[in-house]
Amino acid sequence: MLYGGSLFIWKNFFGKNARIIGVEINPIAKKWEKHGFEIFIGDAGSSKFWENFFEKVGKVDIILDDGSHTYKDQIVTVKECVPFIKNEGKMVTEDTHSSYQKKFGYPAKYNFINFSKLLIDEINYRFPNLEKKNRLITAPLRKKIYFITCFESIISFNINEEKCVENMEVQNDGFYGGEVHVWNYLESSKIKTFMIFLAKKVSFLKKYQFFVFISNKFHQFLDLRLRKKENKLNRKFFI
Repeated sequence: MLYGGSLFIWKNFFGKNARIIGVEINPIAKKWEKHGFEIFIGDAGSSKFWENFFEKVGKVDIILDDGSHTYKDQIVTVKECVPFIKNEGKMVTEDTHSSYQKKFGYPAKYNFINFSKLLIDEINYRFPNLEKKNRLITAPLRKKIYFITCFESIISFNINEEKCVENMEVQNDGFYGGEVHVWNYLESSKIKTFMIFLAKKVSFLKKYQFFVFISNKFHQFLDLRLRKKENKLNRKFFI
């Protein structure tokens, strides 16, 4: 925002009553305050800067990161800003193609796109009974980011703490009598077909809870083995 163009664009877009706040590391940007903007001078890659910023500003509706595009600055900005964005607000990071540019250090494992992929993990960890990786930085954001939208060069983190709840698992009780969903690689397995056939033949045993438990566990084990075998063939999609 050094040259101020984006400040005026957003003022025109949101209206004259909108509170538009600019963040810039170069002190020269203070000149835009005479046009009614609030300007904070500081380093977006500094957690301390953001701490002081939100102490003065409070919670906001939208954060738009169009700064240095370095991986550190992008990651720190998301980490520090998301907790202070109101429900139904957005954290938007621009120019995410920098994660693929040599001048920013590509190829680099710890780039912004890969950090965003961790946040996709966090969203899915809200599904019940999953083995979760409680990462120090990203796990808390699981309770704030409701969904993520990805465009060319832009990632939008959509915030709604009220909707970021871990759902309860709903299960059907009873005897394992066959798959609800049909997977070709499972149904075509001879041992799988035989086990389903056998289960139907001895379905009268479903009144015995121990037998139901053993039957279900065996089918789960068998399904997993067959799925892992099938999944090895997926390598061709990742080349």
